[in-house]
Amino acid sequence: MLENFLSTSKAISFLGCITQLHFFHFLGSTEALLLAVMAFDRFMAICKPLHYPFIMNRQVCIQMAFTIWAIPFLHALLHSIMTSRLNFCGSNHIHHFFCDVKPLLELACGNTELNRWLLNTLTGTIAIGLFFLTFLSYFYIITHLFLKTRSCSMLHKALSTCASHFMVVVIFYAPVLYIYISPASGSSLEEDRIIAVMYTVVTPALNPLIYTLRNKEVMSNQTSVIEFFLLGVTDIQEPQPFLFAVFITIYFVNITGNGAILTIVISDTRLHSPMYFFLGNLACLDICYSTVTVPKMLENFLSTSKAISFLGCITQLHFFHFLGTTESLLLAVMAFDRFVAICKPLRYSVIMSRQLCILMAVAIWTIAFLHALLHSVMTSRLRFCGSNQIHHFFCDVKPLLELACGNTELNLWLLNTVTGTVASVPFFLTFLSYFYIITYLFLKTRSCSMLHKAMSTCASHFMVVILFYAPVILKYIRPSSGSSLDQDRVIAVMYSVVTPALNPLIYTLRNKEVRSALTRKMRRWLRLDKI
Repeated sequence: MLENFLSTSKAISFLGCITQLHFFHFLGSTEALLLAVMAFDRFMAICKPLHYPFIMNRQVCIQMAFTIWAIPFLHALLHSIMTSRLNFCGSNHIHHFFCDVKPLLELACGNTELNRWLLNTLTGTIAIGLFFLTFLSYFYIITHLFLKTRSCSMLHKALSTCASHFMVVVIFYAPVLYIYISPASGSSLEEDRIIAVMYTVVTPALNPLIYTLRNKEVMSNQTSVIEFFLLGVTDIQEPQPFLFAVFITIYFVNITGNGAILTIVISDTRLHSPMYFFLGNLACLDICYSTVTVPKMLENFLSTSKAISFLGCITQLHFFHFLGTTESLLLAVMAFDRFVAICKPLRYSVIMSRQLCILMAVAIWTIAFLHALLHSVMTSRLRFCGSNQIHHFFCDVKPLLELACGNTELNLWLLNTVTGTVASVPFFLTFLSYFYIITYLFLKTRSCSMLHKAMSTCASHFMVVILFYAPVILKYIRPSSGSSLDQDRVIAVMYSVVTPALNPLIYTLRNKEVRSALTRKMRRWLRLDKI
């Protein structure tokens, strides 16, 4: 898939295609079986604790593992042989990210009823059967816990051992069951591709995060700290109620403004264009970005306890970097959109097609998620054996590295190099787009009205770019020796709280189409109120 993003040739040999299909079904079926066996293991550990070491002995585990890998291999072999025997005499274009049975059957000549029956019946039976066995184990576990366990501590301990595995089961089975059990007539190729990305790319990346953060034994091997105290609020001399009022007002402006933009972009058909598709993404992003930090900050203004759990801290760190990186990439794509609209107006609708916009949006959110996952996993693996007081408003990598015991050089290198690159490259691409736009306008545009119109469409986005990048680059690119904690906190408030609240204000005041759409929406609401 990665090769095809960069290569002009999207070819895969017939043998390579069948091999990919085989290993895809082989490993997918193995995961389904493995999750069922892991659920049975939890059932034995909780419901039959005295028999557990005898039933789940080393020999039984090895036999189970061998069976888990052998059965899916044969199941996948059946699909790969049956598919390879088909006659392909027409188109050889597969509209998918990889070779799977469904897309290949659509290209096959002749009768494919037996292949479809095997896919729907055999693969469907395996998926539903294992799904049923997995949830049957959890049904017995829950029944046993609530009927026979009277100790709250034992109940909490038993549930915590199952939580991570249960989350993995739900995340794995939801898209798998949908794509293979849903009738072919009710599913589109686009839906199939999105769901396939979910369970082949996203779910395997989520598993280590879930097991690291939700499993106490995995975490206890790394750290003795179970919670942190966010003291960034208490370090400020100003009255706490006054700061609470200021930040809740900014947060309200953010939610209201971005919510209004998101509503009009979705509801107004005149704004169904690439520019406003990405603006809608930005509005949704800004709401989520502030929500990661502001509610906890507001709670700490009024609460005597400033505690946040280890899991909560790592989760906050993850989503803070995830959404921050997404905004950086999104601004670069929005700048590219303006470049194409102004410099290539006749080819704009062809280049910025609906498919490309969706692909760009998926790529932006996926890359940002994986970048944040790297930081959250690496930070969660550090040992925190000393102070648990974070002198910041929220959990971020830098403050946590200052509290960590042991060697943090790799984490610091990742923060400075990877995060620095993620911030610098989109920043460079954004300003490169604007350089070409300005060069084009002043060299080739001779009409003052066209120049003014082109500049006005870029002005709001350019202001947002400046507001976002100025504090971000100051925080992450400058040397750590020259930075103070107070400066870091002020800068963090700027790009995580103030900037998201300013974005809708800038787009409403500076963008004529957004302003007109908002006016039409308000008039419609007023008419409905009168009725």
